[in-house]
Amino acid sequence: MKPVNPSTAAAPTAETSRKPTRERVLLVAGAFLLLLLLSSWATVAICGDDIENDLRSRAHAVLDGLENPRGGDWEIDFKGRDGSVRGEVYDREFRDALVGRLRTLPGVRVVDDKAFDFRHMDDPWLEMAVTPKEKSLTVRGLLPSAGGWKTRVLKMLNAPVDFASSGADGEVDSSVPDLREWRIEDAIEEKGDVFDPGWTAGLVALESILVSNPRAENAAIREGRVTLDGAVYSSESRDAVSIAADAAFRESGLAIDNRFRVVEPPKPPSFSLAWTLERQVRLAGTVADADTKKRMEAMIGDMLSPDDRFASELEVGENTGIAEWEEGVGMLAPGLVNETKVGSLAVEEKKVRITGEMDSEEMRASLQEMATQSFPEDGGYQFDISLTVHIPPRPAIMSVIHMAEAGVKLKGVVGDEVTREAFIALANEKLAKEMPLDTEQIEIERNTMAPAWMPAFAGILPGFVENTTRGGLTVYEDSLVIEAEVPTEAKWDAVWQLSENYFPDPAFTRDVQLKVVDPLLPPEEDLGPEDPDALGMPE
Repeated sequence: MKPVNPSTAAAPTAETSRKPTRERVLLVAGAFLLLLLLSSWATVAICGDDIENDLRSRAHAVLDGLENPRGGDWEIDFKGRDGSVRGEVYDREFRDALVGRLRTLPGVRVVDDKAFDFRHMDDPWLEMAVTPKEKSLTVRGLLPSAGGWKTRVLKMLNAPVDFASSGADGEVDSSVPDLREWRIEDAIEEKGDVFDPGWTAGLVALESILVSNPRAENAAIREGRVTLDGAVYSSESRDAVSIAADAAFRESGLAIDNRFRVVEPPKPPSFSLAWTLERQVRLAGTVADADTKKRMEAMIGDMLSPDDRFASELEVGENTGIAEWEEGVGMLAPGLVNETKVGSLAVEEKKVRITGEMDSEEMRASLQEMATQSFPEDGGYQFDISLTVHIPPRPAIMSVIHMAEAGVKLKGVVGDEVTREAFIALANEKLAKEMPLDTEQIEIERNTMAPAWMPAFAGILPGFVENTTRGGLTVYEDSLVIEAEVPTEAKWDAVWQLSENYFPDPAFTRDVQLKVVDPLLPPEEDLGPEDPDALGMPE
């Protein structure tokens, strides 16, 4: 090939010089793309902060009305039009709704929720069930295992402080039971994934509401609500329960669901026990149920002897209250029945009535003390106690003192003025009108038996005076004592015959000592009225 001579080479034509080469096209296209990229970067750099701020603002606005009932920690962020959510919440519906609203927000391209976690947590709950008759309160529930919540709750409910009996002004309200008397049974479960309870401050007040109402059943704290079940005896009491519960849980934000029913108050139970001198024992009254009736009948029956005759008229009454005095009656009744001759014990509501008659002052004081100690000191019981000491009546006594020319003296002890006047009347009737009669020493003692032997005394009186010179005749209890002087043997026989005629009963002892003395001779000894022992008359 020949070399081309540059001097002789043909020059390019104008048409040839206007046609672009491939390299030039690529160069121009690259320069345009670079210019476009630089323009886009500049636009993002200039407007990016405004876009993110706008999306954040609109995201918070659209999420503002979304309720999150269980809480949690979360945050949203934007890089340009790309959003992300990070954190942890405890309500699945809230999580899904939040992510869904962000994804449908105009201007958002994508939402990353991989770091937005849902964690299941249980709600704490608590239930208190009461058994008033046994003074027992059972606590069930679910509390977090961390934080010592169970220990704190039980410590509050078992606190030695008498919360229930002290009012806002510090005065004691005796109508509210002392919480320390109640037994707390624990059935609380602990678990890790449980929310912290925010309502523990009201638990003691809730406990007080239950034990203060005799027909309360239970109270439960669940799902943001305090539910109270049971019965009260008036609408005022029901309103008081609502007010107390609302005050106790107001700061916790719990709603109060008061389901207490207003029912008719139960009739008070009653008890009466009476026993006689003939050992007849009768039980009566009204109690709440058959078990109480059975217990009380067994209690009374077991304390009696085989010789006692026991009859029960105890009844089971409809809508009758609990016999809170049952234990007190069981402690007191045996001592009363066994240590008194006759008596009664009656209990109704808070009133205790006791009667009885016994033989010693020491036993009376002991039973009176036992009565007040058998019933609860703080129970508000009122006592009407009439225990008397039985002093057996003494027998009546009457003596006739024949003092010869000095006349006749009646000396003795009787129970009343009527009996005294009767003795004076029969002496005036039976004795000679001209015979001096002294009745000033007939005394009255109220605790003296009526003389059943008065007819016999009236019969023997004139014959004794007529047939003796001087001496004494005494009738006392079941004894006749005669000690006298007679002028002749015939008079001796007459006096003896009188004693047999007027006191023939062999159970009536006769001690007759007669002496025949010549009335013309001086007396051997002084048998005057100042020497009653010589006349057979006891002091």
